[in-house]
Amino acid sequence: MRRIRCDVLIRLCVILGLLTGCDARDESRLWEPLTTELPPVQTLTILNDGALLVGTAEGLFYHPEAPAWEVWGDSLWDVRAVMQIPGPDLFVGTQTGLYAAVPPYKTWREAGSAQFTAVTALVLNSAGHLLAGTASGDIFQSTDTGYTWVPAAPIGLSDISVRAMWINSQNQVLFSSPGHGIFRSGNDCTEGVCTGWTYLTHIEANAFCSPATGIVLAGSSQGIHRSSDGGDTWEHVHAGIAVYAFLVLDSHRIVAGGTTGLRISHDEGTTWSEISTGESSNEPHITALAVDGADFLIFGTADGTVVKSQIPASTL
Repeated sequence: MRRIRCDVLIRLCVILGLLTGCDARDESRLWEPLTTELPPVQTLTILNDGALLVGTAEGLFYHPEAPAWEVWGDSLWDVRAVMQIPGPDLFVGTQTGLYAAVPPYKTWREAGSAQFTAVTALVLNSAGHLLAGTASGDIFQSTDTGYTWVPAAPIGLSDISVRAMWINSQNQVLFSSPGHGIFRSGNDCTEGVCTGWTYLTHIEANAFCSPATGIVLAGSSQGIHRSSDGGDTWEHVHAGIAVYAFLVLDSHRIVAGGTTGLRISHDEGTTWSEISTGESSNEPHITALAVDGADFLIFGTADGTVVKSQIPASTL
């Protein structure tokens, strides 16, 4: 009975932001490891049926509401990006190309064109068209749920690659390239081609998000960068962590994950504070974030661990 009361008290203290007399080690009870035995985690996705899908360096793993993990698709090696578009279609970008399936996701078709190399990023534009960014720096667009593709971005540089991609609130495509920085289009490619590409900044972003109109956050090896004008200008707002993932909880609250654990902002990414993951020594190297249908935060790490919060994300 004592243990139950302590757990309840810890949850209340986290929710209310107060101190507790419970031993600090009890923070670990706020996080439940789902597995510690996967390859390095690169993506986390909550499917429409509530199941967790984990993209790793060695394949795609499916976790229904049961202890077992299933491996999906023999061809899905080195998963870089996953997207479930409106409807049943699921797309997975890998080192060898782009693949798609419909429920129950047992049969996968090659969805990319012959020009595709490693697919590293997937986004939907305002028309519902799928855009795929590749390691060769090309961006392709499909208007028919991945059956046909056309080149969408004649950027004119030969030594770029797409690491992360985003569409801001002005419907412009942003992508980051290692060794270069962030580029932005003048449109969102709804006419078939992304036009008016502009070089914005040297920031080599690993991840993007947009919590509110006009605001773009970029996570890099230097920390968190914030733009309040769609990417025209940037401010370095937080250091001490190399950021690899963002999760927008609402228009004000954002969670970031990286080399030294978790950070949270309650003011559209202007200021950040640490979220303890209950580790007694080093915070985990977090590479992916998600929130499930019951509002519990999930993170994946570079050492193949997947962990689930035991308190609602709405209380963070």
